[in-house]
Parts: sequence; C-alpha cells; structure tokens
Amino acid sequence: MSFISAREHGSKPGSGGVASAQQDSIDRRERLRRLALETIDLAKDPYYMRNHLGQIECRLCLTLHPNEGNYLAHTQGKRHQQNLAKRAAREAADKPAAPAPARMAAKRKTVKIGRPGYRVTKQFDQNTQQRSLLFQVEYPEIEEGCAPRYRFMSAFEQRAEAADKNFMYLLFAADPYEIISFKVPNAEVDKSDGRLFTHWDPDNRIYSLQFCYRNRAAEPGGARGPPFPGPPPLPGGAPGGAIPPPPVRPPGMAAGPGGAAFLPPPPPMPGGMARIPPPPNMGALPPPPMGGFPIPPPPMGGLPIPPPPQMAQTRRQPCPPLYSALDAGSPQASTTVSAPPAETSPAAPVPAAPATPSASSAPAPSAAKGNVLVLRSAACYLPHPDKVSYGGEDAHFVSNVGGGAVGVADGVGGWQAEGVNPAEYSATLMRFACEYLERALVLQPDEAARVAKISSNDASTGAQEALVDPRGAIDAAHRRTRCAGSSTVCIVQLDQEKKQLVAANLGDSGFLVIRGGAIVARSRPLEHIFDCPLQLGCCPEFTDATDNASMAEVYKVPVRPGDVIVAGSDGLFDNTFDSEVIATCAGTQNEVGAAIALAKLAREHASDPLFESPYTREALKQGFDIPWGKKLAGMRFIGGKVELAKLTGGKQDDITVLVVRVVEEGEE
Repeated sequence: MSFISAREHGSKPGSGGVASAQQDSIDRRERLRRLALETIDLAKDPYYMRNHLGQIECRLCLTLHPNEGNYLAHTQGKRHQQNLAKRAAREAADKPAAPAPARMAAKRKTVKIGRPGYRVTKQFDQNTQQRSLLFQVEYPEIEEGCAPRYRFMSAFEQRAEAADKNFMYLLFAADPYEIISFKVPNAEVDKSDGRLFTHWDPDNRIYSLQFCYRNRAAEPGGARGPPFPGPPPLPGGAPGGAIPPPPVRPPGMAAGPGGAAFLPPPPPMPGGMARIPPPPNMGALPPPPMGGFPIPPPPMGGLPIPPPPQMAQTRRQPCPPLYSALDAGSPQASTTVSAPPAETSPAAPVPAAPATPSASSAPAPSAAKGNVLVLRSAACYLPHPDKVSYGGEDAHFVSNVGGGAVGVADGVGGWQAEGVNPAEYSATLMRFACEYLERALVLQPDEAARVAKISSNDASTGAQEALVDPRGAIDAAHRRTRCAGSSTVCIVQLDQEKKQLVAANLGDSGFLVIRGGAIVARSRPLEHIFDCPLQLGCCPEFTDATDNASMAEVYKVPVRPGDVIVAGSDGLFDNTFDSEVIATCAGTQNEVGAAIALAKLAREHASDPLFESPYTREALKQGFDIPWGKKLAGMRFIGGKVELAKLTGGKQDDITVLVVRVVEEGEE
C-alpha cells in the first residue's frame, strides 16, 4: 500500500490499511486450507478424485471443486457431513449383527513334570481277521479330579514332520504330564460296539485305550482289503506279525522317508543256506525309535524320552575298548585272545583307557588231528576319529571254545546327548553273549525258560564244549545287560557236529562267507527305514518296548576248510564293496593282515569326500541327495555331457572287522 493510499484510508505511514471483514474471511480460509493440507492426507480420502480436466470431484456428494482448499472446506460442510451419516447408517443396517464376543477362559498354568510311561500291545483277532492296538499309559502323579483324554489327529494337522497320508497320530493328555503322541497306520477305525473302548483305573492310575482297524474284506460287499498284510503262518496255527508303528528321527540323523510297517520278505539265500523261521512271538513288540534311541519315545516330534533323573544327573566316564590295541600306523598282530572286561555298575564311573585301533587274533585250538573243523579268527578295530579319546562305541568278542565264535555290537552314539557312554552297553552285551556261548553264564529259571523258547528252532545242545545258540545268546545278553544304551548285534558260530556256520543278526552289522573268490552267503541289514536299524535297548532296565532277539534273522551255512567269513559293524559294510572285500582277503597271507587291511581300506573310503560308497549309493536310491545349489555349483562336463554333482563320500564311523577262516583242527 502506497503512502497516498494509506493516508486516504487514515492509516499511519508503515502501519498498513485496516482489513475488511471479507479480507479477514479470505485470509482465515487460506490459513485453514494450508493447515488442513499439512495435517490431512488427501491420498487416503476414499471420496477424493481428480478428473481429466484437473478439477477435484467429491465422489460422495458428486460435486466439483477447483482446488484442494475448496474440497477441504466442502468436507467440513453440512452437505458432506449429512451424506457421510446416511452412508454409515445404511452400512450398519446391511451388516449382520455380530455375536457378543465370548469370554476367554483363563488358561491354567500347569507345570509339566515330563512324559508318562506307557506300554503298547499289538494284537490280531483270528476270528474277525482284525488287527488292534492296546495302549496303556501310566499317570501316577495325575491331578485330582483330572481324567485322561485322547483324540486321533490327522497327519496334516501336525507340524513336527512332513505329512504322510499313510499315517495318523493318537494323542494322550493328562495334567500335569506332557501330551504324548503315537504314529499309527492311517486306516479306518472300527467304532462298533466293543471294538473301541477306554478305561481309567483310579487305583493303579493306568489309562487304557484299545481300538481295532476295520476289515473291509470280511464284510459283505467289501471292496477294500484289510488295512495291513495278513499275518504269516506260524507253527501251531498261531497268528504272527504285528503292526509296528514307524520309528522317529533322532537328533543329528538325516531325515528319511516315512516308516514302513514291515520289512520286505528276505530273498532266497545262495549256497544252500537256510533261514530259520521266527518263533511264535515274532513281532509281538513295537520297534525301537529311529537311530537307536532308548525306549521308543512318542513318534510325534521325534524327540527321545528323557532318562530318569538319577540317570540324567550321573554322567558316566568313557569306557575302555573291549579288546587289546594296535596302532593303525604300524599294525602288528597279537596272538593272544583278549578277555572281555568285567561288568561295571551303571552308576559307577568307568576309568578311561587309551583309544587306539585294535587287532586281535584267536588261534584254532590244538588238539588231536582229524576231520574236525574249527575257526581261526582275527579282529581289527578303528574308532571314529572324533571318539578316539574314549575308544569309540563298537565292541566285539572272539572265542575259541568249541568250534569258535565271534560277535560284534555297534553302540548307538545318540545316547551321548543323554549323558550316557554308548560303549558301556555294547561292551557289556558282548561279554554276556560270550559267556552264554561258553556255558559260563548262569541263568535264572525265568531267563532259562525264555531263552529256551527263543532258541528252540536253532539251538544245538549236544555234548559239545560250547552251546551253539547265537540267537539265544543275543536274548540272554539283552535281558542280563542292565546299563542304559542300545546296540545292533551280530554273532557267528561254528557247529562242529553239523559242519555248518550258525549266525544271528539284528540290525545293520553283518557277515559274509567267501569261497573260491565268490560270496556264497551273506546277511542282510534289518532296518525300520533307511539308516534306522533294528537294535536291542535298555533304559536303564530291560524293557519289552524295544526290538528283541525274536526279530533277529538266523542263518545256517554249510562250510568246508578254506572258507573265509568276514563279519563287522556297519562302518565296514557302508564303506567297502563286496569285490573289495574279496580282493583284500585274497591279497593277504593270514587273517590278521586281512583284518587290518580291510579296516584301513574302510577308513580311507570313509574319509574320501569323492568316493561313491555303498552308503551314499543306497541314500541316493532312497531319495536323499545334496541341495540343488550344490549340484549346480559342482556341475562338470564329462564325455561331452553335462553331469551335475551328487551325493558322494563315505560314512565316518567306528570300524570293526573280524576275519575268520575255517580250518581243520590242528592245522597250522
């Protein structure tokens, strides 16, 4: 405003003119517009829209506005506010009435005291051709007024492992115990009268549940067959077979495919070898957990049942190896037979011993010459490189009583996570098995009756110096061993009267017989699924809820002088091929040299990351391989073709090798 204009309006120079009411209103609207633009985000206004002419439209009131300020002034006006109220009332009328929110019951905070004990019994009704499962769960510390509960759960409801439509889960719950789950075959459950029942015994505090699978084949017009294969015929017409629940992955073990209910039928054996049928109680017990963990934990989640508090608090010291030692760098044969160590108390610490590769040799007994066959044995043991400090977890024995016998046991290393030395169980198991075969183990009446029942099909109890009964030795040792742990086992023995080899194998240890540069007989690994062998167990007392001697396969092989038997743990057979075993035995002068050479060969293959071992070949067949990123990163051009990298390498493990030669008595 100029000085002349200010003077005409009566203002002093420099003070400006007096604003009119209209100017005050315009100025106020401008300030409000700027304030609104700073505080209101028009991009979030659902009714704000700019058309193709640059004008602003209100989609609610269908009005045009030249700028944002005019639109904001419109939103505060009476027309826009009335339209907002009308729309809100119409939406409220169209919206269904929501139910009153339910009051959430306060969750009880119960301190869990662990998992309950349980027993699983598998049954078969010969009349209805139905299979059933009986679960007995013990709740000694259950809360007063609390009743146990159960329910069936689909495999697609759980998140602990990959869903498998062939199985479902049975859950049991009771405070203050943790919920346990069993993985059972996913077949239709018969819920008719008397086929599914529950019972709670308040005195003994045992909750029982039994259910049967429906047999569609036995019903009129049934299209489906029975949910599981029929039981194999057994002596006396008693039904055999059972529905073993699949095992669970232990910590540290590679994931495997879903558990199989039954092992495949054994193939026919060459060389005139006969397989002994299992006794009537074959398959009456559930299989052990995957990877050799103690008593089978509930399969859900794959976690082992924690040991009793007194066992968890007592960490055992390393156990010495079962037999004398030899340095693998400079192998020297020992001609003395090592005696098994004395059994140690489960609670007492075991002193450590130097862990070095072992090799021992048992010479054939020198007696009157004749056409009597005996075994001349040698053994070599190399512990896992990470377990040298305490001697590894394998154990074996060599006996020259009678015709001779050897045995090997592979302790399950997963027990280390529970504070248990796995070598103690396998060493004690071998000691009792050797004493049984040498008639030095005194059995109680109930033990003797049980062993007689197990070994009725394969025992030779003549006037021989030794008892030819490898499966009975496994059963007696299993029931007598009272320290926590689990192990596979293989025992090979010579029957001098019948001039045949009698062997019993449970798990993935094994043996083979070489004659004239060819394998005439061999054992097959017994596994629940890949890398999960059958095994004996104790936690810390003997229990029927593990694999047992009745599940072991018994072999009878006619032998003659010059035959070579190679027995060992899975550390040998997972890392060497049969052709390598034959060539190594043929290229050495005696049993001691062959045992040392085979052990060294297995260790070399186990340490070679590029070696295509029998273990990795079987893993590839089962669907295991390296990730695709590593397959592409290791891609190579071979013979003009692109070859992706694949799973290779041996399996680093304890390696036990026993080389046995059949000779005539008195032969040097």
